[in-house]
Amino acid sequence: MESRFGHDGEHSGSRLELLLEASGVIGTWEWDHVNHTVTYDHGGALYLTGDWSNAGRPLKGHEAMTTVHRDDYEKMIERSVKATKNGSIIVSEYRVEVPGKGLRRVLSRGKTYHDAKGKAVRSHGMLIDITETHDDVSTYVVGAPIEADDPFRTVVDHLIAAREFYESEGQHQINKILDIVLMETGKLIARQIQSVKNKQH
Repeated sequence: MESRFGHDGEHSGSRLELLLEASGVIGTWEWDHVNHTVTYDHGGALYLTGDWSNAGRPLKGHEAMTTVHRDDYEKMIERSVKATKNGSIIVSEYRVEVPGKGLRRVLSRGKTYHDAKGKAVRSHGMLIDITETHDDVSTYVVGAPIEADDPFRTVVDHLIAAREFYESEGQHQINKILDIVLMETGKLIARQIQSVKNKQH
């Protein structure tokens, strides 16, 4: 799985990659519901397992999320599983303890694909570091659900589908551009979620 991170976990240095690093885009994840495994690129592996060398390896259970804050772990799993059963969109926000970076808050946004019988087969999505958008990183935030007619849902669905297509074609430079668009969309989703929560208080 292609990643903008090098083998030492550091940035490789191209202009597009520097933009991604500054933007907060972490990486991507793939959830195989049939085999019950999760696979990350290098950025996703570093943030979710604490070790970039886990990139490309199908991981199971807690091994796939060793850095997730213990107070957020069960809630995150519960929301993710529920989302795959009730619809195609997964949105969650939680804290992770990243080696060398400390406590960070990430936004995970993805889409689930179902078979002809409606059973979840796989999910694919992105991770964004949104720590800087919060005044307090010490508390858990439950993401507000995205409505079926929300324009963000359509936009992200198409972007993720495009990313998967170009990845299958080996067009990694195009995917780096799409990652920037996904990042900006992710920021809008994060602000939308925060706005909904503010109205609820």
